[in-house]
Amino acid sequence: MTAPYYLDLAGGTAPISAWRNTVDGIRIRVAAWPVENSKGTIYLLPGRTEYIEKYAEVVQSICDNGFSCLCVDWRGQGLSDRLDDDILLGHVRRIQDYQHDLDTLMEFAQEQGLTGPNYMIAHSLGGAIGYEALQRGLPFEAATFTGPMWGIAMSWFFKNFALIIGKIGIKLGMCRNYAPGTNDKSILLREEFPSNTLTTYRPAWDRMLSHVKSVKEFALGGPSYRWVYEAIKTTRDLEDTTSPQIPVLTFVGENERIVDTPAIRARMQRWPNGKFISVVGAEHEILMESPETVSNVLAQSLELFRKAKVSPSSV
Repeated sequence: MTAPYYLDLAGGTAPISAWRNTVDGIRIRVAAWPVENSKGTIYLLPGRTEYIEKYAEVVQSICDNGFSCLCVDWRGQGLSDRLDDDILLGHVRRIQDYQHDLDTLMEFAQEQGLTGPNYMIAHSLGGAIGYEALQRGLPFEAATFTGPMWGIAMSWFFKNFALIIGKIGIKLGMCRNYAPGTNDKSILLREEFPSNTLTTYRPAWDRMLSHVKSVKEFALGGPSYRWVYEAIKTTRDLEDTTSPQIPVLTFVGENERIVDTPAIRARMQRWPNGKFISVVGAEHEILMESPETVSNVLAQSLELFRKAKVSPSSV
């Protein structure tokens, strides 16, 4: 069944957009941009609060370089099903539930004849989802992560405090309440550009702001008690895992203030085929920075994908 896509806001090329139901009954929006004689398929995995149209310029660059592309609205955001009556609440039952969404996206790729080889560009929450997918053995030949959520930028004390408060809140039936210090306002609507933690590039900020003002579903407020508890617990669980044996580039903004840069560095030091790259002057959303920055990140990523050894099962 065809799903809407806001081409007037996004620009670029319209995708094949569709509704699909996950194995646990959540309706999500998926999108595909097939390219003739494709060099491979890139899964673009967005972060918390994000939606498919936000990445239209990135997708266009990917397709112009000969790769097909796929993207998804994760459950609870974008045009996908919300998990609470309050559509501005960022809520999920378990972080692992996002794997159902990724599985559904991969099934959609098969439907569209996008059989690989598969590559991944994953941002923030998408980085946690993508990393877990690699741990599950899903068939990706190489990956790029930007500001991956392999840790949250909080002190050891506050992480433990948040876990305790989250667990108490859940036991008291508050799992769908906004986490302390958050509310129903999108970061784009509650902050001004000079003090924002997402991007240093004003045109990108203005574009994202126009999106959330134009389509109410594109706006998402703070996370629930459950979401925060699950996020901290999941990122701690990741610390004890072994890095997958695929080539990886991980880009983190020099001024990153949302995810845990030391945790990301530590992970990349344990990634045999991985490289950590600090992006000078950048904030959290590397792919929403200046055209020069985005072009450089994509150029390095696509070169990595072109050189990646393709396993027989992916051909």
